[in-house]
Amino acid sequence: MAEEEEKRAFTRFENKFDADQNTPLLLVTVPALADGPIEPEDFSAGGFRLKLAKPPEVGIEVDCTVKVFNITLSGLRGIVAWVSEPRHFPPSCFAGLSIRISEGERDVLSSLMTAILTGSHPGD
Repeated sequence: MAEEEEKRAFTRFENKFDADQNTPLLLVTVPALADGPIEPEDFSAGGFRLKLAKPPEVGIEVDCTVKVFNITLSGLRGIVAWVSEPRHFPPSCFAGLSIRISEGERDVLSSLMTAILTGSHPGD
C-alpha cells in the first residue's frame, strides 16, 4: 500500500459518513457506472474510490458530475483507473475513478474537499 500511495499525485482522504447528515456532502454521478449518485468511499483532488454493483472495464472514459455541498462541477470526464475483485453478497466491487479537469476546476474541488475535512461549509 505504501508504494501505491507514493504514486499518487494527490493526497487521498477517507470519506466520513455522518449518520446525522441529512444530505451527503460529496456525490459523484457517473451514468455509465451506476444508476444514481454515489457517495465515494474516499476522495482526492485527482479522483474517487467508488463502490459499484458491477465491475467496469479498466481504462474506459466516462462522463461524470461531482457535487460538493451545493456546488456542482458538471461536464467532467473520468477514467476508470483500477477495479477490485467483486465481493460480498450481493456482489460489489470498488473502482478508482481518475477525473480529468482543468487546474482551475481542480483548485475549486480541492478547496471544497478541504471544507469537508475541516467541517466548514463554503461561505461560513
